[in-house]
Amino acid sequence: MRSRDQAILDHYAERNPRRVHLLVWLSGKDRTTGDAETIGLWTGPDHTTFDIDGVTRTYYGAGSIIEADPFEYAVGLEVRTQRLVFSGVAPEVMQATRAYDPRLAPVEMHEAHFHPETGTLLAAPERVYKGFVDLAPEIVGPDGASDTIELELVGTSFALRRALAVKKSRAALRARAPADAFRDDITVTGVVECYWGEARAAAPAEDPPTDGETPVGIEPPNGR
Repeated sequence: MRSRDQAILDHYAERNPRRVHLLVWLSGKDRTTGDAETIGLWTGPDHTTFDIDGVTRTYYGAGSIIEADPFEYAVGLEVRTQRLVFSGVAPEVMQATRAYDPRLAPVEMHEAHFHPETGTLLAAPERVYKGFVDLAPEIVGPDGASDTIELELVGTSFALRRALAVKKSRAALRARAPADAFRDDITVTGVVECYWGEARAAAPAEDPPTDGETPVGIEPPNGR
């Protein structure tokens, strides 16, 4: 069962108006360098820092989220999709989808609850979603400018669909761990004879001589 901070429960129990903003945290690879990069976007009006699990994150006020599917909470391994539609005008949104590769990028979403009159944060933002970016199509308008960017997200159970990596190149292992030399000799695999726990097989015998021929290296009987 989902738990909620008591301060938020008390505030809503008083039938007060609700003021909730959505925080989106993306982790993608820089398309130029390949380095892992992160960026935070939220529905607030300005750039703000939030404390998420003891880590300070900066979220950019990247315009309003035009559309967001309601969150569904259920037990099971079914892969559920979540859709977010951003305005394509904000440069931070363009940074997250053009400069970074969002394909299968980890994503987290939190809800930040504010007091409707004072604007103070009632409690630490609560995580409401964790998954990956499946698709990030960019909708271009008639004038050639980006109108909206839609993120199609899949839950963490999507990772169970990944097949085992039965083949990995030397470069892939070196990229993960520079000292990994397991596949340095992959190009000669199958060429070099290896014997594991047993004696090397004897060379095949030559064909027996015919027509009275004497095998090479063997003296004929009686010195003939």
